[in-house]
Amino acid sequence: MIHLTDEEYENLLRQIDEKTECIALYAKENNEQKQRADELKKQNDILKHNIRVELDSSRNMYISMCEEKQRADRAEKRWSELKEHFIKQKEQSFGILSWSRNNGMLELMGKLEEDGE
Repeated sequence: MIHLTDEEYENLLRQIDEKTECIALYAKENNEQKQRADELKKQNDILKHNIRVELDSSRNMYISMCEEKQRADRAEKRWSELKEHFIKQKEQSFGILSWSRNNGMLELMGKLEEDGE
C-alpha cells in the first residue's frame, strides 16, 4: 500500500482535475467538430442536389432548343418547297394565270417573308 502525505494527495487530486478538464475540453471540441462535419455534409448534399437540378434543367432546355431548331428547319424546308412549287406553276403558266391562286399564294408568301425580316 502507498502512503501519501496530504500535500502529495492534494497534488495528485489537482493533476486528476486538470486531466479531467482536458478530457472534457477534448470531448467538447470533438463533438463540435462532428456537428460542423454534419452541417458541411448537409450543405454539400444540398449543393449536389442543386447542381443536378440545374444540369437537368440545362439539358432539358438544350434538348428543347434542338427540337425547336429541327421543327424550324423542317418548316423552312416545307416553305421553300411550297414556294418552289408555286414559282414552277407560275413559270409553266407563261403568265396566263397571273391572277390565279398560285400567283396569289406567291404574292402572299413574298409579303410574309418581307414582314418576317
